[in-house]
Amino acid sequence: MVSDIRPERTFSPLDIQAYGVSNVGEFLQALGPQVSSSRGGENGRPITLLNGRRVSGFAEIAQIPIEAIETMEVFPEELALKYGYRPDQKVVNIITFERFRSQIGELAGSVATEGGYGSGRIQGSYFAIRGNTRLDAGAEYSRTSPLLESERDLVQPAANRDAGNFRTLVPETERLTVNGLVSAALIDNVSSTFNGRFELESSRSLLGRDENSPLERDTHTRAAHLGTTFHGEASTWLWTATGSYDHLHTRIVTDLEEATLNRATSDSAYANANILITGSLLKLAAGAVAATIRGSVERRDFSSVSRGRGIDQRADLSRDSGAVQANFYAPIASRRAKGAATLGALSVNANVELERLSDFGTLTAFGYGAN
Repeated sequence: MVSDIRPERTFSPLDIQAYGVSNVGEFLQALGPQVSSSRGGENGRPITLLNGRRVSGFAEIAQIPIEAIETMEVFPEELALKYGYRPDQKVVNIITFERFRSQIGELAGSVATEGGYGSGRIQGSYFAIRGNTRLDAGAEYSRTSPLLESERDLVQPAANRDAGNFRTLVPETERLTVNGLVSAALIDNVSSTFNGRFELESSRSLLGRDENSPLERDTHTRAAHLGTTFHGEASTWLWTATGSYDHLHTRIVTDLEEATLNRATSDSAYANANILITGSLLKLAAGAVAATIRGSVERRDFSSVSRGRGIDQRADLSRDSGAVQANFYAPIASRRAKGAATLGALSVNANVELERLSDFGTLTAFGYGAN
């Protein structure tokens, strides 16, 4: 950690296992308000660190088994400044064991007691930690059968008693997910992490029927994620560089009456890169004056095309942004310093951020505090 701020709460392995969850993502969801902030940042969701370091995104740590966690700490919002974030989210630091390995296979299925509906899932994963090296690989496949209105005895119009055979309450779905991660030291004082995730999903719904055939809606989505993180040291300074790229493609084909189709496709992409530098500027009698400097850039793109009944609708949107943030921390008095016992430990901090948004302008934020 790059701070002496104490955690609000610490979870031991026994505390974590008492929640009956299997991975980090499920555990944070179960904690809910215990790790949420009332200051409004990111809908109250916490910032997550791994062994006191930033990660490229939550997807990098979401699948870590809870058995690999030695301790989990929850810090107040003020710590977020020292990691280059705004002070409106709590910080969760996940500390893993030095050595750990797990191989998990899971086969699950369910059926409705009223019949007509069922689902199945098969999943396998491998996770290992050995010092600064971490490996994570997994795959999951699931399928859900359709549930028709006729299988639940819903009342149908008098003129079309068999309409329930051509309308679904629950669509037929199929999903495949593959993910992988590798983390290791590259050279002296520099370590890196690379992670990726690919997901395919399709669904089929019945919307009724016209005079000739059933009306269907087919939905296909394809999602990809790539992320990377680099950590290093230079003299008394620590630096972290992160980057990620996400792309989502969606295609929807809907049958319309009179043998016509509506085809809609959309693509959304998000890319970002961050650099964080932390170190000491100078030393005072009570301690070192610390500085945290962060620079970031990001881009969002969205495009869509819809064609139906001879009408085309298109959208093409994008936004770029760049930001620079600086946070300074200065100790004024220390319990260890002579003549300062009456004051105890006293420190002040100040932060400023400039953010440039395309098609808008520049936003400025600043803050200060004492502890």
